[in-house]
Amino acid sequence: MKAKSIFAATLLVAGAAFADSTEVETSYVVGVLPVSATGIYTNQVAVSIPWVDEGTGSDIGITNLVKTAGLPADVQLHWFNSTTGYFQHWTVSNNQWVPVKDVTSYSVSESASDVKQLKQGGAVLLSTATGTLPSKIYVVGQVGTNATVTTTVAADSTTLIAPPQVSTTDYDLNSIGWDWSKVGPSDVIIVGYAAGFPISYTNNAVNAWYPAYKSTSGATTIKAGKGFWYKHVGPEMTITWTAPSVSAE
Repeated sequence: MKAKSIFAATLLVAGAAFADSTEVETSYVVGVLPVSATGIYTNQVAVSIPWVDEGTGSDIGITNLVKTAGLPADVQLHWFNSTTGYFQHWTVSNNQWVPVKDVTSYSVSESASDVKQLKQGGAVLLSTATGTLPSKIYVVGQVGTNATVTTTVAADSTTLIAPPQVSTTDYDLNSIGWDWSKVGPSDVIIVGYAAGFPISYTNNAVNAWYPAYKSTSGATTIKAGKGFWYKHVGPEMTITWTAPSVSAE
């Protein structure tokens, strides 16, 4: 296995032999993406969902996405289930993600299970009440095979999203496939908090994001692997991302 910006390998799964003794092989690329949890708000971070489920290529499950190594004891993982309209929550026990059911500032969660329904282009939120997240959080999975990934944003909603990139290169908010005909002038992106204040971006109907404290320009670079809150005011819209492309070497 050769070290790259992500660690990738081609896995060969030998199938059952046919009558002519020919073996069936299935190959796919898996990877590990380190996500920085420093620099903005050290007790919570939104982490992207860049992968699909290893071996099946379907939506990935929550317990397979984020590695628990090095996480503080009171860490929780939150994912918004757009089908039910509730956040679902997990905590760590014996180095495993286990579901919890409680009342939080987000919502009343339903009983959480590891249904494989985390879609590329979405994001999950890690938080800790008393500790500090490690400098790196690791998300793992299989590289998808689709050329593009689409994310549906519901009308008048706030959701967690992120480009499904699998490299450690930081990305620009304006390089994402926004449908500007549906991005409302009141839409806001929040990538974190500093000193209790949101680090946010607006577009003010100029078809480009810029820091909320600026006029119509400014840096819009986001750390690789990080997601963000998108507050959308307007009709349902679709974001089309360019899907990651990684080849094993």
